[in-house]
This record gives sequence, C-alpha cells and structure tokens, in this order.
Amino acid sequence: MMKKIVFVSAFLLASMTFAQTSKEKKINEFIQLTAVDKLGKQSIDKMVDIYKRQFGDLPAEFWEEFKKEANENELAKMYIPIYDKYYSEADLDALIKFYKTPTGKKMVAVMPEVMNESMEKGRVWGEGISRKVMAKIEKVKAEKSAQRKEELKNAHVMTVSE
Repeated sequence: MMKKIVFVSAFLLASMTFAQTSKEKKINEFIQLTAVDKLGKQSIDKMVDIYKRQFGDLPAEFWEEFKKEANENELAKMYIPIYDKYYSEADLDALIKFYKTPTGKKMVAVMPEVMNESMEKGRVWGEGISRKVMAKIEKVKAEKSAQRKEELKNAHVMTVSE
C-alpha cells in the first residue's frame, strides 16, 4: 500500500513538473514569436546611445561591457513569471497560433514603429494637456491673489483705541 502511495505521489509530482516545463516552453516560444527578447536589446541600445551622448568621453569598451551586463535574455527570463501569472496554457496555445499567422507576424514586425509613433503622439498630447493645466493654475492663482488684495484693501483696519 505504501509503495502505491509513493508511486502515485511521484507520478503526480512528475506530471506537475512536466506541465510547468511545458508551459514555460510555451512562454519562451511566445516571447520569441513576439520578439520581446529583441525589444529588450533595442531598449538597451537606445539607452546606451543616450548615455553616449551625455558621456561621450568614455571609451567604447565601457559601452560594450555595459551591454554585456545588461543582457536582454535576463529581461526575457523576468517576463516568464508574469506571463505565467496572466496566461493559461490554453491562452498561450492560442497566442502562439496567432503569432505564427501572417497577421501575427506583421503585428510583431510593425509594433516598434506603432509604439514609437504612439508614444510621440502621447507625448505631444500630454504636453498640450500640461500647458492647459498650467495656464488654468496660473489663472486661478492670479484670481485668488487679486481677490486677496481686494479683501485687504477693503478690510477695516482696527486701531488700538477701538
């Protein structure tokens, strides 16, 4: 009896491990199909370009070493628990199937440009909203200041004899 319990327990544990491994493989395939690992590299390259402009006097070796430390594979590995949390294995199967289609491949191909253009539009929109808010704040501050001056001007000044 004890041997059966141990065998069944070992079988269940092995099955759960296989399922996790199967899901993790699907997550890795999803990451590759969606080019998330490449987006990490692009982000690192852009960051290095920005820093190079700021700190141009540093040698090229410094930047190459930095790129090695900022390995995009580490970033992709960090995504695994996130995808595991939000996507079931059936979800991953459907997503993988979609990203293997011509439309899915096109989505991956154009996504960097779509994101860049969207972020630029969002930046311009945000700046416009910010200017409007700041103008309203200045108007309210000016009105309150004028109101306070008027109140002080009309305030009855009490003298010591009153």
